[in-house]
Parts: sequence; structure tokens; C-alpha cells
Amino acid sequence: MNVINHISCICSIGMCAIFMLSVGASVQTVEASSYNEQIDIVYHLYEDGTTVVEALINLSRQTDNTYLTEFSFDLGGKRVSSANATINGQVLTTTQSESSLSVMIPQEFGVQEELSLRLEFDLDALATHVGSVWEVFIPIASSGDDITVTRQQISVITPLSWKSLWYSSHPYERIETTETSMLTRYQLDETRQRNPLSLIYGEDQWYVVSAQYVLTNPSEQKVKQHIALIPDITGYQEMYVKSLEPMPSKLIIDSDQNWLSEYVLEAGETTSITYEAYVRLLKKSPRLVDNSESLVPYTIADTYWESNDPRILDITATMSSAKDAYDYVTSQFTYGSTRAQGDAKRLGAVLALEKKDQAVCMEFTDMTIASLRALSIPARELNGYAYVSKANGVLHPTVSDELHSWVEYYDEQQGWTSIDPTWGATTGDDYFSAFDSAHIVFVTHGISSSLPLPAGSYRLYNDTSRQVDVQVLDAAPAKMTRSWDWLDSYNYAQKPWWEKFWLWVSDLF
Repeated sequence: MNVINHISCICSIGMCAIFMLSVGASVQTVEASSYNEQIDIVYHLYEDGTTVVEALINLSRQTDNTYLTEFSFDLGGKRVSSANATINGQVLTTTQSESSLSVMIPQEFGVQEELSLRLEFDLDALATHVGSVWEVFIPIASSGDDITVTRQQISVITPLSWKSLWYSSHPYERIETTETSMLTRYQLDETRQRNPLSLIYGEDQWYVVSAQYVLTNPSEQKVKQHIALIPDITGYQEMYVKSLEPMPSKLIIDSDQNWLSEYVLEAGETTSITYEAYVRLLKKSPRLVDNSESLVPYTIADTYWESNDPRILDITATMSSAKDAYDYVTSQFTYGSTRAQGDAKRLGAVLALEKKDQAVCMEFTDMTIASLRALSIPARELNGYAYVSKANGVLHPTVSDELHSWVEYYDEQQGWTSIDPTWGATTGDDYFSAFDSAHIVFVTHGISSSLPLPAGSYRLYNDTSRQVDVQVLDAAPAKMTRSWDWLDSYNYAQKPWWEKFWLWVSDLF
């Protein structure tokens, strides 16, 4: 089969920052870090996506020869309106620009060693409705030249109609619910003040996927070839078949639960296959296995996952958990944007150690899996599509289809658990203890490190046309057929007439 025989990999910036909230001050005598700041801030998000912000800002003067004359918020492109600022009940003068808010501080307050400033204002478009979920980006205050932010308490209040919190880029302190809303609270110290807070609310997300496959048989004999359809994965994603043309000669589900469609090609034949399916991604739920012996193959060294190599064993000698392996890869490997935009060849874990600054998702994935397997933690690769809405991210395709790979490891309490070291490294967000609504699985590589090939890889040599298209849906399709029902119908259609007749007679009784 004359196809591209490796996985094209991209990194999309995913739930990355749209903007950063920075704070600054004007002081009479400028010195670095003249003030320490603690912030308690509440974001009220409403059905239409608008936001009302309430902030209590406690400032502590650190030097004797300065006093505060102005306080400012730079909201990096977000429009501020209806601002109100007070100190001890006294209303202060505010100045609003396109994306910033400044407060003039009277001298009688500015000279005080301790100062509490209350702010209220409206802010546009912190939340975006994407398909069935709401994506929210909350700015985290960063220190300015004259102010050091030492602590932040952030409370996010959302309507119950947005349903539960699916993903959070930072660990939250607690969640409270009322009859109409849900409050999620965060306590952030200086170590967590690097990236904005990215949140997803919802319980499922629907996509429609269209894929084109090209198979060719250059030999002089009849051959059987397979393509991988989108799998149905219990507790992670549901697949609903819309169409498959032409129909295959056989459907197979392999030991990694990949759905394989078999076609018989005559000598010299080339055929094109079109596949459309609806995919429903589900909020994370435990996926435990009944037989622990079935996990053994996922701890064995393989091509690209050289878990028995001395260099891998030396690195993992001080590790004891899956989090250790994730932390090592996300901290030691750097994403190679230039390499990602070319036809990147897969290196595998050992070679990736020599090119840590040129890694793409394949190397992040392979090194994580090799490390986990070296620790006897079952692990495998998930390969597919990482959807990012145009407003929130930038895709960097390699060939023409934005394929992505990430990791699934087995946790004794949670079962199979998805993590994405590539996105964890490139965004700084938490993709170990939380996972989003954007990763669609095309194939699972566990027993084999490279087969089957995912959709988007079945193409003639030098063909760079788009083979995969993924679109998010606003709601569940009105008409659809669950994969297992479709499989039952297919299997029934393949039966000889006499067996169909016997089944019909049996149903009568």
C-alpha cells in the first residue's frame, strides 16, 4: 500500500491564553516592587457570556519613600465598561480605555501603608459557546514594575445551565452549588501565576468527522487491506456511523479495540473510500479492566518505546509514579515548531533524548510511554485529532491533516486515563489530572506502537490534499446510528439467506 507510513503530528496551542491581566501602579518615587498585592476577585458569568467582575485588592507598601498615585489593570484586548472604584466607601476617579482600567488614588490614601481598593466593572467575552460546551478564559494577575502579586483568590460563578466543570487548567480549592449557579474557587500563590485559568463547562461534545482513504495494490495478485474507522471507546467517546462507501468485505475489532474495515483489492487496483461519522466525547469516567493480566502487554518495550534501554532506565530510576514521568517530559522537552511544520520523521524515545529541543507530539508521547512502561505502569498511545476553535488557538499542520498523539496510562483507581504531555508543555496548563473536550481518538496503539494507521494517513505518495475534516456540532444530530447497532446490521447483511430465514423463524417463537 503506497501510503504515508508515519503519523503526522501537530501541536495546537489548545486552551492557551487569549490575554493576561497585568496590574501596575504609578508611585511618587519609583522603586522595584514598591508594593505587595493580594487580590480577591469574583467573576460572575451569565448566559449570554457577559461577565461582571468584583475585586478586593489589598496593597501593602514595602518602602518608606514611595506612595501610590494610580492603580491600573491591563486586560489585553478585553473591553471594560461600567467601572466603579472605592476606598473606604469613597468613590474614586476611573479612566477606561479600549482594554484597560486606571484608578486615580488620592494622596490621603496613597500614603497609607495598607490600602484596600474595591473595583467593579463589566468585561466582554470571557466565555465562548463552542458546540455543547462553554469555554472560559480567566486572566490571572501578573506582577508589574512596582507591584508584586503575592496571592490571588479567584471565584468563578457560572449558571447551572452550563452544567458541570469538565476541565480546569489549575487545581481548584472547592466547588459550591446553589439552585441557580455554581461557584468554583481557586487559591493561587506566586508559583501558579504564570498562565490564565482555562475552564470548560459541559457534559458532552459532538463532532462530525469526514475522512477519505485511498488504497492501492501495485502487486500482480489480489490482496486484503485495512483502514481504521473511528473507534467506540466506553467511557470516553461514542461513535455513530453516518456513511461508509463502499462497504467493506469484513469488519474487525482488534485487541486494542480499533475498528478495522477490510477491503479486497484486485491486482493494480486503486480505490477511494469515504467515511462519515458523528462522535460524542464524554466527560471523564473511570474505565477499569476486570483482568489485570490483560494489562501486561502494555508494559513491554517496543519500537519507539524502548523502556528497557539503559538510558531510559537511568532516567526513570528516581521516578515512582505516572506524574513523575509526565513532569520529566513536560519540563525537559521543548516543542520544535519548525520541525512540526515539515514532514517530521518519528524518532522514538531514545533518539528523542538527543533532540529534546526539537520534539513534536510523537516524541512527547513516545518518551512518556517508554518512561511509564519502564516503571511497569501500563501505557499506550492515542492518536487522532485535537480540535481547537479558531478563536482560541492556532493549528500547525505538517502534511495537510492536523493529527495529534497523546498518552493513556492505567491507574488502579481511575482505570485508563488520558494525559497530554505536549499540550502540558506548550501551554503550561494541567493535562495530567484534567482532560478536555477536544481530543478525538482515531486509533489506539498499544499492542503495536505504529499500527493501525489513523485516518489521514491513507494517501498516495506526494498527495497533500486534506483527507480529514472535523467540525463541532451545536447539538446532538437528530438522526444517527450507534456504532454497535450499525455493526449488528452489517453482520446480519453478510449472513446467507438461509441463516436470515432461520433467525426470522426463531424470532416468531
